Amino acid sequence: MSFFGIGGNSDFFNQGYGSSGIFGSSSTSNSSFSLGDWSMIKGGSYKKLLKAYYKTEKDNSETDETSETTDKKGVSSASKQNMTVAGDAGNLTSKADKLSELVKKYSAEFEDASDERKTAMKDDLYKAASEYVKAYNSVIDSASESDNNSVLRNALSITKNTKANKKMLDKMGISIDSNNKLSIDEKKFKESDMTMSNLKTMFTGQSSYVSHIKRSTSIINNAAAAAVVNEKRASSYTHTGAYSSMIGSISYYNNKI
Repeated sequence: MSFFGIGGNSDFFNQGYGSSGIFGSSSTSNSSFSLGDWSMIKGGSYKKLLKAYYKTEKDNSETDETSETTDKKGVSSASKQNMTVAGDAGNLTSKADKLSELVKKYSAEFEDASDERKTAMKDDLYKAASEYVKAYNSVIDSASESDNNSVLRNALSITKNTKANKKMLDKMGISIDSNNKLSIDEKKFKESDMTMSNLKTMFTGQSSYVSHIKRSTSIINNAAAAAVVNEKRASSYTHTGAYSSMIGSISYYNNKI
């Protein structure tokens, strides 16, 4: 079953999930979208992201004629939004790394630890998981307001990949609501199977759930940062021709707000 703007070989989603998409080759056809996916689009962030995407496509031809709103310090609303997106994406990457490192650290000792030590480790893991959930939701919020196609595609990749891991996340007390936001149940998280196997599967390793999230947030961060630099007609290359970090530029504009 196909819907206007969603089915077909050239649709927006296929750019992220087709044979050349973010997650590599696929053995399934992407010529149509399932009713489950359509339900997600109708109910939550997918709808916001799609609206922003198609608005961007519609307005592309008008950008030369429309002046961008700027504040009294000369920072446009688009730059502010991109700086927020870049910051949120960077923060999610940081929180994902923190959770991964903690899982790696505790996995070796958890099974043989005393009950008191296990309780302390569970508290640490819950805190790290809660920070991840909060950072994840911030990315979904800020990305849904973006007009940057790369940001939108990768935000969709994040929600799609999280949805694909719904059952495993639920075992750890992490659930997905109708707006594709995450929530974490402290009691269920701490009382779930803490052999570390589930946590290791989800949050460690190059093919884990969190590795896919980090790849997408990295692209979001870079795309949003590049948009800020490009708007100010700044070069992303050093005088020697080497690619330079955009963090300095982002920090500069952040300081102006």
